[in-house]
Amino acid sequence: MNKGEIKALLRAREEAAIIAAEKARERRIGEDVMWRGVGLLALQLRELPSFESGHIWDVRTVDGALKLYVSRTNPEKPGYLLPGYSELACDAARLKAFVEQLELTQVATPLLFKGSSWLDGTSYSLVRSDGFDSVTFRWWEKGPAEWEALTSNVMGFIGYLKQQNPSA
Repeated sequence: MNKGEIKALLRAREEAAIIAAEKARERRIGEDVMWRGVGLLALQLRELPSFESGHIWDVRTVDGALKLYVSRTNPEKPGYLLPGYSELACDAARLKAFVEQLELTQVATPLLFKGSSWLDGTSYSLVRSDGFDSVTFRWWEKGPAEWEALTSNVMGFIGYLKQQNPSA
């Protein structure tokens, strides 16, 4: 083995260790993962039931393609994710179509609206980011009437996401 091959092997081992450590650690909801090759977060959907583990799905841009990852919330430690960050196998064209559908959704966002808060049920969030810019929509159960187009599209997307399996 020459010097270049040894360096490449050591770099690959180091990167594998970084990825393993990142996947094994507990993270706060909203805390992004960082390692070479994971890409940039483009869209995140959160389904957070009150009394059980929820899902956080990340759509990431990696070398111009979209990839899908999932995390689970820790029901015993609100605000935290269980260790793990799994890539999901999915149809790239369908994933892109769902993302584009959400991006084209028109949402009325008056700063004065009648929100709701409850102790049980499920809350949802959509986070759309592009570099330093981002927007977050968060709602409980059905959400505000003004957001019906958005919440309906998110629920359709979540139905699709729940059918996806981890990559081999």
